[in-house]
Amino acid sequence: ASGLNSALTLKATSHGLSHGHFDKLTMAYYDNGNEILTDYGASRFLNIEAKYKGHYTRENQSFAKQTIAHNTLVVDETSNFGGDIKVSSRYHSDIIYHDFNGGHFQVVVAKDANAYPGVEMKRTLAYVTTPFLQFPLILDVLQANADREHQYDYPLWYNGHFVSLNFPYTKAGNELRTLGTKNGYQHLWLEAWGQNKSRNTSSFTFVNKDRFYTISIATTAQTEMKMLRLGANDPDFNLRNETAFLIREKARKNHTFATSIETHGEYDVVMETSSNLTSSCEEVKVVMDTASYTVVKAIYKGGHFVLLCLSNTDNSKEKKHNLTIDGLDYTWNGRCGVFIR
Repeated sequence: ASGLNSALTLKATSHGLSHGHFDKLTMAYYDNGNEILTDYGASRFLNIEAKYKGHYTRENQSFAKQTIAHNTLVVDETSNFGGDIKVSSRYHSDIIYHDFNGGHFQVVVAKDANAYPGVEMKRTLAYVTTPFLQFPLILDVLQANADREHQYDYPLWYNGHFVSLNFPYTKAGNELRTLGTKNGYQHLWLEAWGQNKSRNTSSFTFVNKDRFYTISIATTAQTEMKMLRLGANDPDFNLRNETAFLIREKARKNHTFATSIETHGEYDVVMETSSNLTSSCEEVKVVMDTASYTVVKAIYKGGHFVLLCLSNTDNSKEKKHNLTIDGLDYTWNGRCGVFIR
C-alpha cells in the first residue's frame, strides 16, 4: 500500500535460500522518505575490510536472521522452524486475501501454519485513509491460534527517538541486563519495562525527523511492555544501534494483537515549533474474537472510529457478511470490512 510518499509491506514468502531470514509475516513501514518500522537486513559491512573483511559477521546468524530481529510474532522466545533452514525451506506463508480497490482503504491478509508447531498465525494489514486523521492510518491485526499455551512476543523495531509512553515504566538506571540468552534475545538490552494497569490501550510515541508516530495497542493489566536496544553480547560493535518496543503476552493459547499505527504532526526545524504532536488515538479494542469473526475498533479524538471487521474463515470476495456491533449493523462483502465513522 502506498500514498503520501509512504509504503507498507507484509512479507509472506518462502525462506529464500541462505539469504533468507526466519521472519514469517513480518511488516515494514516507510514514510516521508524514511524507514520508520525497520527490517534489520544483514549484519555485514560490504567491502569494508576492517569489519570481518566485508563478509557476513557472526551476528548475522545470531541476531539478524532470528525472528526477534523482525516485526512479527515470536513464540516462546524461539525462532521460526527452530532456526533450521532445512526445515524452513520446505514451507512458505500464503497471502490469502487482498483488496486494493476499497478507495478509502487497502488491505492484505497472510497466513502461516508451519513456522511454529501447533500455532497458526494470521496477519491483516489495513492501510486506511480517513477524513479526520492527518495521514493514512495503519491497522495491524496479528492473530495467533494454538493448541496449547505459549508466550507471545510482538516486537516493533522503530527508527526514531522516544517521546512518550502512556503508562508508568521503570527505566534501567545504572546497569542493563539482557532480555534473554539465545535466539537473538542475548543481543537485546532491556532499557525500560512497564505494565498498563489503568487503561486497556497502551501507546508509544516516537519522532523521526519532522514527523511523529504513535503505536497504540490493545492490552490488559497482565501485558508486559519492554523498550529494547540492540548491542548486547556484541564484542566487535557489529550490530547497529537499533531500538524496539516489545509487547509480551504470557500463558496465552489464542491471542489477537490489535494495533493502530498513526502518523501525525510536524516539527518545523526553522520555526522550532511542533504541531499535532500528540496522538489522536484514544483506544484500540478487540470487540469480537470468535472462530468466525474478529472485529477491532480503533477510537480517535472527536468521537471518530475505524472498525475493522474480519471474517476468519472465508476468503471469498463475493461472500456477504453482517454483524451487529455496539447496537449498529455492519454489512460488507469479502474477508475484510472497513468502516470509518
